[in-house]
Amino acid sequence: MSRERRAAAGGVGGAGGAGGAGGALGAEGRPSEETLEVKVRHVKFKRPDGGFAILEVDRLDRSEALVAVGELAAFQVGERLTLTGRFERHAKFGAQLRVHLAYALPPNTSESIREYLAHAQIKGLRDRLAQRIVDAFGDDALRVIAEEPERLKEVPGLGARRIEELRQVVRGHAGQRDVMVFLHGLNLGATLAARVWALYGADAERLLRENPYRLCRDLDQLGLQRADQVAQLLGWPPSTRERAEAALVHLLQSAQEEGHVCLPRDPLLQRAAQLVGDPLLAREGYERARAAGAVVEEVRAGAPFVYLQALAEAEREAARLLRALTRARRDPLRADWALLEAGVAVALAPEQRRAVEEAAREGVLLLTGGPGTGKTTTLKALVALFEGARLRVSLAAPTGRAARRITETSGREAHTLHRLLDFNPLDGDFRRGAEAPLEADVVIVDEASMVDLRLFCALLRATPPRARLVLVGDAHQLPSVGAGRVYHDLLESGAVPTVALKEVFRQAQESLIVANAYQVLRGEPLLPAPAGVGAPASDFYHITVPTPERALELIAQLVTERIPARFGIASRDIQVLTPMYRGVCGNDGLNARLQALLNPTGRPLRPPSACRVGDKVMQLKNLYDKDVFNGDVGVVRAASPEGAVVDFEGRAVSYTHEELRALTLAYACSIHKSQGSEYPAVILPVLEEHWSMQERDLLYTALTRGQRLVVLISQPRALERAVCTLKSHQRFGHLRDRIKEGES
Repeated sequence: MSRERRAAAGGVGGAGGAGGAGGALGAEGRPSEETLEVKVRHVKFKRPDGGFAILEVDRLDRSEALVAVGELAAFQVGERLTLTGRFERHAKFGAQLRVHLAYALPPNTSESIREYLAHAQIKGLRDRLAQRIVDAFGDDALRVIAEEPERLKEVPGLGARRIEELRQVVRGHAGQRDVMVFLHGLNLGATLAARVWALYGADAERLLRENPYRLCRDLDQLGLQRADQVAQLLGWPPSTRERAEAALVHLLQSAQEEGHVCLPRDPLLQRAAQLVGDPLLAREGYERARAAGAVVEEVRAGAPFVYLQALAEAEREAARLLRALTRARRDPLRADWALLEAGVAVALAPEQRRAVEEAAREGVLLLTGGPGTGKTTTLKALVALFEGARLRVSLAAPTGRAARRITETSGREAHTLHRLLDFNPLDGDFRRGAEAPLEADVVIVDEASMVDLRLFCALLRATPPRARLVLVGDAHQLPSVGAGRVYHDLLESGAVPTVALKEVFRQAQESLIVANAYQVLRGEPLLPAPAGVGAPASDFYHITVPTPERALELIAQLVTERIPARFGIASRDIQVLTPMYRGVCGNDGLNARLQALLNPTGRPLRPPSACRVGDKVMQLKNLYDKDVFNGDVGVVRAASPEGAVVDFEGRAVSYTHEELRALTLAYACSIHKSQGSEYPAVILPVLEEHWSMQERDLLYTALTRGQRLVVLISQPRALERAVCTLKSHQRFGHLRDRIKEGES
């Protein structure tokens, strides 16, 4: 008896079987893994982009219905499957099989073959035509489709296209079982195995046996360590040219996550040699990567630099498209100042007028300015200028929160850049591009300092050749989280028309938040809030503490009691910003403490998630199909059979268990994650335990996130260091030089 048959025959213990006891218990008291053969009765839920699904299935060995959950979206009603997983009992939905491995069984009777073909999702192939195929070939129908498809021409109504689609579906399912069993043996897990199957199909085993390290190149962020584990299970030795090539690609991918577009060649090879233990092997891996086209070497300023191929192409293309956009001829627009100023309800300052004049004349404009300098008013004036000329205007920002803020302040609908460019999660690319450009005459992007190189290149591809592009940002903000420092490169190139707003308007001058942001930029001491009996309330307070432990206690008091009572700002609208994850007042410690205070009794979600129903949470990576982006903040509203439901400002989004890994507690968050967002109140600890992360632009970015209130809690030496430390945030890349020199 096979291992699968043994598991199916004896896997369920207790009087109630799977539906009663929930599965046999293993040695540690948790349900043991079982393998069952089933038939799909109904698809209860399926993610639109594939992957997770909830299926109602019937066991084939006895009359019993089950609910199966997992990476099952590839399967259809009527299919026979082998499922391996563990039974668990859901508090609301009862017993369900959490599937770790799934593959289709070939139908073995005329009726099952007919049902299988009828649900194969081939356009025009329905019950009647499926019955004709079975009538013609009986139980041999699937073999005929896979091995002798030309015989299908005997069936009326089957053309060449449908025959080929049938052949591919049947052959694909025939090979899936063996591939999924093989991947399961490599400990890849259901989600990753599904990705490998989607990428390599029936060739997966052959390709991975030939070179398991291709996973580093073909699957984003898999990592060298995971590929090493696969290679070890396949019997590969630790020192190979393939591993050296993967190590080099891994180092460049890691550098990309740190913001670099490329790396100097010689230091890169030194680090690769340390990873593989042999300089000659590292060099050989480098040459293999170059020969395969995975990496590109370019000499810049007399020194060799190494790029991942996609980033090299993006940098060259972005420079070329930007130059073309700046040089394209357009008819100048006429500014009706009376009409514009009536629309924004203020008289425009000279710098704001110059921005309007430049936008009326130029194809590309950079508009930069700090808090209180009137960027929002200028943006509204630009929209009025363009709409007055009957031009179609598209407004966008990198994050959902920033896009919603533009919508609120401008009265015009704004989108995230990914939504504007119509991102397709199935292939990881944008539907808008050179072949399908944006239907816009003007594109205005706010918070442009957050745009990384890949996204900027995609934006330029989709911008029509004679359209206008306006990029609005703050030159003093941190660069993008992704690779590159695009906005800063454009400003420093001197090749793109730029207007810098420098005048701080009177209303903003009355704000201590704004005043102290500029104090930080100048490296000068902070201005204190008014003190004494009868002093008016301020929007900025600075409190010194002797230790991080005292800071933690003070933050807890401020969030739960003092700020809500004094300023009427709810605890959930108070955002704690911190530069690091570790430490007493690091992100992790603060979230644990504030969760215990603000949501002590919320129902926990399934491990490894640390979140509970009722928690304030933040998205850690883009989920384009859900329109949820890195940095978006929501509240967990409910646990669901597949994971949880999160409310993002009135929009309910369902998460699978696997997707919950992309959510983290958000009572506190890193300063980097706060970019593009504003909060009613901000609490900012600046402490000696954060010594390595104390720098001027981090402090400036954090201060400018507060709308109504900022409370700075510091140890004096730490604050002095943060104000006085000006770091360059060097990122390796050459977009600025390519734009300046007119090269590609």
